[in-house]
Amino acid sequence: DARGGTSPTRVAEQLVTVRDTADRLRARLHG
Repeated sequence: DARGGTSPTRVAEQLVTVRDTADRLRARLHG
Protein backbone atom coordinates (compact mmCIF):
# COMPACT_ATOMS: atom_id res chain seq x y z
CA ASP A 1 0.00 0.00 0.00
CA ALA A 2 2.09 2.89 -1.32
CA ARG A 3 -0.23 5.70 -0.22
CA GLY A 4 0.06 4.67 3.44
CA GLY A 5 3.83 4.72 3.19
CA THR A 6 3.98 1.25 4.71
CA SER A 7 5.16 -0.70 1.68
CA PRO A 8 7.62 -3.55 2.48
CA THR A 9 10.44 -1.60 0.84
CA ARG A 10 9.68 1.46 2.94
CA VAL A 11 9.57 -0.59 6.14
CA ALA A 12 12.85 -2.30 5.27
CA GLU A 13 14.51 1.07 4.70
CA GLN A 14 13.27 2.34 8.06
CA LEU A 15 14.55 -0.80 9.80
CA VAL A 16 17.98 -0.34 8.26
CA THR A 17 18.02 3.32 9.29
CA VAL A 18 16.98 2.54 12.86
CA ARG A 19 19.57 -0.22 13.13
CA ASP A 20 22.28 2.04 11.75
CA THR A 21 21.36 4.79 14.20
CA ALA A 22 21.35 2.34 17.10
CA ASP A 23 24.79 1.09 16.12
CA ARG A 24 26.12 4.64 16.02
CA LEU A 25 24.66 5.46 19.43
CA ARG A 26 26.11 2.26 20.88
CA ALA A 27 29.52 3.03 19.42
CA ARG A 28 29.37 6.53 20.89
CA LEU A 29 28.37 5.21 24.31
CA HIS A 30 31.14 2.62 24.42
CA GLY A 31 33.60 5.11 23.00
